[in-house]
Amino acid sequence: MLLNFLRCSDLLHLAVLHPRRCSVYSVSGTAGNVEHGDQYQLKMVYEHNLKRTVCNMTYGSFGGVTGHHSLCIQSMDGMLMFVEQDSYTFGRFLPGFLLPGPLAYSRRTDSFLTVSAARQLESYKYETLAVAAEAESRQDADLPLKTGGKRLTPDWTFRNLYCLRDNGQIRFMKKLEFNPSCFLPYSSVTDGTTNLLLGNHTNMLQVYQDVTLKWAAQLSFVPVAIRVANFPELKGVVVSLSSDGHLLCSYMGTDPSFFSTPKVDAREADYEQVDAEMKKLQKFIREATRTQ
Repeated sequence: MLLNFLRCSDLLHLAVLHPRRCSVYSVSGTAGNVEHGDQYQLKMVYEHNLKRTVCNMTYGSFGGVTGHHSLCIQSMDGMLMFVEQDSYTFGRFLPGFLLPGPLAYSRRTDSFLTVSAARQLESYKYETLAVAAEAESRQDADLPLKTGGKRLTPDWTFRNLYCLRDNGQIRFMKKLEFNPSCFLPYSSVTDGTTNLLLGNHTNMLQVYQDVTLKWAAQLSFVPVAIRVANFPELKGVVVSLSSDGHLLCSYMGTDPSFFSTPKVDAREADYEQVDAEMKKLQKFIREATRTQ
């Protein structure tokens, strides 16, 4: 993550999450005088040695703080650890935790969103997490958060795509006819709509505007991750990652075609059978002509 993690600096810094460590680096560039081009160097500003093995992290201006970003790190055993600049602030266990899920921060509601192992979308306000009692183990962590944080219980299924507002209301739901492998919401030029890049296990990449399919393309592999990237002189490139680590940069055209040419039967014709059928048809024609 390339963000502002230092209060005393307006420069962007790079946060890198390791299994047991979180490091923040400064990025500096040096103009190149040879054909190799510019050079960039990473210099460690600070790092945190974590007591638990971690899964993922998110960032934001937690609690309405302005001028810098803080980090929220989720451990493999269900603890949310909060880091502000070079200091560890506090940690809270999620109730009923089994497996780590995705973690996101909503700036408008100042809350953290995750999906539990029971397929429930859960939202926890930063204020509720901050005032809860400090937990050192999972056994004493369930009680403080039972009443804190809002829980939703929609009927989740394997092939349904849900779009939820930050207050928990369902904006739309799309039933899929395939097994999705990854998806990416990205900004739309039309106000009030959401664009989605959706990959599936049939090597297809589809573009949806809300629930309407706008584009479909065939890939050479099953994508496990999709991003939209901007490069010099080239904007809106779709970057796909395969399961064996190959990257594909592709560009969407303007005239999609969903027609699939049917397979042609390549077997050789049986001329004797064709001749017999022709004689049979000619016999029917002659008999029909006589009866008229």
